[in-house]
Amino acid sequence: MKSSKMKRSIILQTGWLLCLVFFVAAPVHAQRLKPGDSYQGGIVVTIIEKGQPGYEKKVPHGLLVAKEDAGKMMKWSEAIQLAKDFRLGESDQWRVPNKEELELLYVHRQLIGGFQVGNYWTSQPSKEDANGAYVINFYNGYTYTEYRETPVHVRLIRKF
Repeated sequence: MKSSKMKRSIILQTGWLLCLVFFVAAPVHAQRLKPGDSYQGGIVVTIIEKGQPGYEKKVPHGLLVAKEDAGKMMKWSEAIQLAKDFRLGESDQWRVPNKEELELLYVHRQLIGGFQVGNYWTSQPSKEDANGAYVINFYNGYTYTEYRETPVHVRLIRKF
């Protein structure tokens, strides 16, 4: 009889310990990620939701932005090269955002934080000027062409 109580006590204690270990060791994506959360070295901008292309129930996917600008303002070619060489956390898949992605960062700039008032490079060369590339001004949200040799702010992104 004593042995039966002891076995039940050990099982209950073991069950509690397993539950505690799972709770502490549960990956971040087991919790609900949302825009503005820190994740994998960046800040979550968007999450692919159920019904959207690329959705997986057990593995979150979306867009991350680096937590801060790339240090100094730089020419467009330097920004593109920086993205190729950049590694943050476990990933080397960081890149300069395209126009649509940078517009999304502008819309969520308060949530993300750390943006300067000024222009940010996109990855897209200008269609109007062979020597230019598109920038978005983070004061007013306007998109326009900037000469590629002009130093401009850079904030990298990547998919997860």
